[in-house]
Amino acid sequence: MFRGIMGAMQDNRRAAFTVVAVLAAIAAVTAFFTVWGVPSSRAPVTFLEYRTGGFGMCEDFGEYQVHVDKLEVVRGDSCRFSPYTTTEVSQGDMDRFLKALDQSGFRRWHSHYSDITIIDGGGFYLTVKFADGKTQTVNTLNRNPPRIQAFRDALAILHIPR
Repeated sequence: MFRGIMGAMQDNRRAAFTVVAVLAAIAAVTAFFTVWGVPSSRAPVTFLEYRTGGFGMCEDFGEYQVHVDKLEVVRGDSCRFSPYTTTEVSQGDMDRFLKALDQSGFRRWHSHYSDITIIDGGGFYLTVKFADGKTQTVNTLNRNPPRIQAFRDALAILHIPR
């Protein structure tokens, strides 16, 4: 009888260990995707629109479109620029931009980041279109996604202000 009880206890320990291991694995995967999200698409980027906004100065606002196939950046209407000016981009700069953009991890960003405890701030709105027809949108308000500096460094290659 004692052996039967000990055997049952060992079986329960194995079962408990298995449950704990499975739960730990689920927690790790969930934590990873909570921070990084699921990749929006692995296809090449064909179009990017980046709009900035905030509460305050004219410098807080801007709208930029990157047309990859046309090798151009279109600057939208804001209080700093005349409506819709187009700048041609070299193939080399576009390739460097796309490589830096991918390295920023933007494909794993969530669709929304915010911090409601900040009353006066700003953010950006990002739309990315991919060759497979998928679209990714990201909207921020007073909170940035992970690796935002790497994303901003990619934008700087095409002379897009942060």
